[in-house]
Amino acid sequence: GSTLGLELAQRLEPTTWLAFTARERAEHASAKDSALRGGSAELLAASMRVRFRNVALEVGRTQLSWAQSPDEGLFIAADAPALDLVSLSADRPFGLPGFLRWLGPTKATLFVADLGPSAVRSDSKLLGYKVSIQPSRRAEFGASFLNHYGGEGGRPSSLGNRLIDFLPFIDIFRRHNYTDTTRTLDVDSDKLLGVDGRLRIGGLRGVVVTGELLIDDFD
Repeated sequence: GSTLGLELAQRLEPTTWLAFTARERAEHASAKDSALRGGSAELLAASMRVRFRNVALEVGRTQLSWAQSPDEGLFIAADAPALDLVSLSADRPFGLPGFLRWLGPTKATLFVADLGPSAVRSDSKLLGYKVSIQPSRRAEFGASFLNHYGGEGGRPSSLGNRLIDFLPFIDIFRRHNYTDTTRTLDVDSDKLLGVDGRLRIGGLRGVVVTGELLIDDFD
């Protein structure tokens, strides 16, 4: 038999601060075996991006990559499916105030995504944020936090507990309760802390060293 695939991409920028993007794919297969015949269509990505000064808000289905090179990433890589999310990020690297300026150009991103239907904890959520600094032209370092929570069958929790759960530098000092039903139960979540970096050794023909470390269930 034979297969035919078509992928389309569009980008519309009506103003300097507003942009729309979309990407679709359609496939059709014809074969002697009737069970293999048929077609499908999929919306791979579709999002709206609004920029105000150096702050960008993006809503829709879009692809994230938090690795130091396109073919890497322990958790969020360029070859992963797009996420249905709302994200807030710096449009361009910015300088930190005061004595923190020596850290160099800084980038920051915050997002909340709906992971959709699944066999376990359907419609769970993923919250993540990352800050990256570039103290020199040869080096870049990043720190990230990811929180997978909620979904069908998850325990209810107060807004205060939920907010603390999103702040690892506070939550890590809290004594957690997952089993004693006579007291308030903690939020059902899986937390990950990560660091990554890139270092260029030598000139344009030098060596680039990248790495990433991800800690799961650190609490």
